Amino acid sequence: EGGALSAFFNITSTKDSGENHFEQPSKFEGGAFGICLAGSTIVSLNLTTFKLEKGNILIVSPGSIVRFVNRSDDFEGYMAAFSLCLIKDIDIDSIIPFYSRIVDEPLVKLTDEQLERVVHCCDQIKARSLNNDNTPYFKEIIKHMILVLFYEVSSVYETGKVTLPHNFSKGEAILKNLRNLIIHNFRTQRSVKFYADQLGLTPKHISAVTKELCGMTVGEIIDEAVIFGAKIQLMYSEMSVNEVSEHLNFPNPSFFTRFFK
Repeated sequence: EGGALSAFFNITSTKDSGENHFEQPSKFEGGAFGICLAGSTIVSLNLTTFKLEKGNILIVSPGSIVRFVNRSDDFEGYMAAFSLCLIKDIDIDSIIPFYSRIVDEPLVKLTDEQLERVVHCCDQIKARSLNNDNTPYFKEIIKHMILVLFYEVSSVYETGKVTLPHNFSKGEAILKNLRNLIIHNFRTQRSVKFYADQLGLTPKHISAVTKELCGMTVGEIIDEAVIFGAKIQLMYSEMSVNEVSEHLNFPNPSFFTRFFK
């Protein structure tokens, strides 16, 4: 039961070993959240960079691409990852009425009390999951402990005491929405016009916004997402180059290879 459950939910701490579990880039088919307990770390979430400092929690919604860029020498943290199967199984939608707000505001500053409660939940789940003594209903016990953790995270939003990094300007909001669209569509849609149409703007307008705010054209942002998606598959999946090419909807492997180079 414990082994089966670990395929659906996993909590990792930087204290587990000398290895850094936080820098492998991944596309989360499920969801996750990372908590900074000390020091700091830089995280790229859907091509937007966030800095996590002590007391910050970063919530990763399903389908997101995450890369932990670097961290300070004194960084300590927790990362909890959960599959879509687990989300459906425990009906997480019923306990997160502010889901859309979480997607828009993934970085949250916790109060000391909130941080203590969330970390306590993580500690308890990790300790209990490592001590499966064939207790009846072990899996159900763990699932309900996970539910408590989700409730604690959700309560941060319900209280309305969310500290945001900054207020988005109109241009930043356009760039943020564009990046989210690209992350979810880059495999099949790579034309600037497609994204402009989705945003109700002209290609010229969004190109001017991206160039001003991040120094990149829309095409370069799309290419960045495609390359990053390819790297994830090549480095961390068992797909061949041909399979990655097909997965990313390239006309043939040769074209994909030239593009990647």
